[in-house]
Amino acid sequence: MDHVAYEAQVREEIEAWKNPDKGVLDKAFVVLNTPIVAAGDALMDVPQFGDALKKSN
Repeated sequence: MDHVAYEAQVREEIEAWKNPDKGVLDKAFVVLNTPIVAAGDALMDVPQFGDALKKSN
């Protein structure tokens, strides 16, 4: 294997390591968390509750 081909292979391996494909479990968590995130956003939009929660920090 020449130097250029080796470098290209190593770069591909590094990129694959930095950006792994999401597995089935990761995709399931996204689907399960979507309603929870939506409910939290809805609660934060309620004027009294959202304001009080933001001030509590």
